[in-house]
Amino acid sequence: MSRTRTDLGAIASLRTVYEHEVTDHELVPRQYTRVDDGLIAAAVRAATVDGKCSLRIPGVRIFPITDSVVR
Repeated sequence: MSRTRTDLGAIASLRTVYEHEVTDHELVPRQYTRVDDGLIAAAVRAATVDGKCSLRIPGVRIFPITDSVVR
């Protein structure tokens, strides 16, 4: 993790968030086939530990998005 503090006290760091995209609706397990993506997103967040997500859901691509955060 990288974190930088400016002379004025602002802190900039990197944050990784995992997103998902359903690639094949036929392969997605029944427990994840709701109309909204909230259940899959919650499962992805729950499976993310120390910036890594090991969750595998057939028919769903789970991928990281890294962006900078400044406070």
